[in-house]
Amino acid sequence: MRAGMSTVALAAIVAIVAGCSPDEPAPRSMVTLVGLNAQAPLWSDVLHYGEDEIPDTQDDWIPEDAVLVRFANTPLQDQLDIKENGAFGLVTFSEYRVTFQTQAGAEIPPVGGGFHATVATGDTLDINVVAVPALLKMDSPLVDLRAGGEIISTAHMEFWGVERTSGDEVYLDGSLVVNFGDFGDVKE
Repeated sequence: MRAGMSTVALAAIVAIVAGCSPDEPAPRSMVTLVGLNAQAPLWSDVLHYGEDEIPDTQDDWIPEDAVLVRFANTPLQDQLDIKENGAFGLVTFSEYRVTFQTQAGAEIPPVGGGFHATVATGDTLDINVVAVPALLKMDSPLVDLRAGGEIISTAHMEFWGVERTSGDEVYLDGSLVVNFGDFGDVKE
């Protein structure tokens, strides 16, 4: 019986030691997506009537919609001392994508591209990211909303980055409601 317990204890120690490797950087921090657009829906106006607020005049323009994205880079354990330039100290995001799912089945093409956002350990970072470029509002189905109507959608935002020291890839995602329409900036 005593020999069996010793074997189990030895196996547990070997498993613990085998799980720790000097090649693995430690300690770690966790990067999270804390918020999109301050947790509020985005009202995406398909056409702005300019300073005169009269439709079909030369000062009309198509607004581009950016949302505030908040990232946080938090140590997994408060007592760990992670250095900004040490392992898991800086995470840089370089690519994003937005896909839209509509309630009415309208197909809105995805958007995305490159951007640059670096968040150091222990910090939060707020950055504006274009969720609806003006060009998207120049094609159907969004251009059709100038005649009236509304499209309600859920925008799924994805972000890709890398932890600088280790090279580990980081992926985050979140969603927000986007309401598309010509929201009437005409004076009453």
